[in-house]
Amino acid sequence: MEIVLIHLSALPEDRLSALLSLLPEAKKERIKRYRQPMDQIRSASAYAFLFYLLDKRGYGREVELKINEHGRPYIPDIDFSFSISHSGEYAALAYEEERIDLGVDIQAHRETESTGIAESFFAEEERAYLKQQSDPVHAFFDLWTRKEAYMKARGLGLSIPLSSFSAIQEEVGEYNLLSFDAMGGYSLSLCANKPLKDVRLSFISLEDLLSSYGI
Repeated sequence: MEIVLIHLSALPEDRLSALLSLLPEAKKERIKRYRQPMDQIRSASAYAFLFYLLDKRGYGREVELKINEHGRPYIPDIDFSFSISHSGEYAALAYEEERIDLGVDIQAHRETESTGIAESFFAEEERAYLKQQSDPVHAFFDLWTRKEAYMKARGLGLSIPLSSFSAIQEEVGEYNLLSFDAMGGYSLSLCANKPLKDVRLSFISLEDLLSSYGI
């Protein structure tokens, strides 16, 4: 299992057309619905790398992407699972070459009313945990990404009430959680319905990705 982090710092918006050219038409049109160009770049970069991986594995770049009723994208009929997230200067792609439930979430730390959000939406155990932390903002985003990763892995999104489960432990039912402290100012978490051992974490720049396509 691997998580690839694509760094997007200082990427000119005029590269967006190059990114979009790498994607199937249906995915391209969905990404164009984002109002902010940087949101389009984040999403397009993650999907461009996804299709690069699929092409290298012999699936081609025209595989069919589907979206379930709660918004989780997936590829039917092949032994490949993935999850995508993006925030700040990073897009994250987690993937596994077998069919599993998989979720990844990355969030840039920012000043927020974390206490109010936690009090309104988190489980009681999580609220008590946050009150004990020396850096409550960092702890809040760590918990938030763990909860998001779990909901993505389940494929149910926000139809799962945030207060209905605690993400403090390494397991939530049959699902396993793992957080990474690889980047200052960001929280990154992974969830899957299999043990999270030997998860690889790698970094590339978007210029490197475009270069791999000869752009």
